[in-house]
Amino acid sequence: MDQYGNYTIAGPDGKEHHINTWNTQGENIADNGGMKLSFDAWHHRFTTPSAHNSYDNRKLPGLEKFTHEQLYFIQYARVFCAKSTPEHDVLMLNEDNHSPNKFRINGVVQNSVDFARAFHCKAGSPMNPVNKCMLW
Repeated sequence: MDQYGNYTIAGPDGKEHHINTWNTQGENIADNGGMKLSFDAWHHRFTTPSAHNSYDNRKLPGLEKFTHEQLYFIQYARVFCAKSTPEHDVLMLNEDNHSPNKFRINGVVQNSVDFARAFHCKAGSPMNPVNKCMLW
């Protein structure tokens, strides 16, 4: 709750609005745990020789510069990519039990050791804070 409670979005009036972590707590836990478990399952399948050899793991043209691990996290982020107005964002802070999409991405990957390793994020940097919320 401390982590997500420090995230803010700018409202239409220019003021910063904090996430209501009492509303979003359960979904924040689900997002963090779900991403960790899905990465672990994907990574196990990808690195198991018998399974790895049975899949076509070619990369699409233009994506060759990314590792398979990086592409996993890019795809994770794509799920939540959206455009919305500040008015809608503030309204959803009070009516939705999910954090704003930006934090469903950044909040989750900031807690991921695997993300930091994949993108070579320095310890203490914004995307690899020293204090992570590790659930399992």
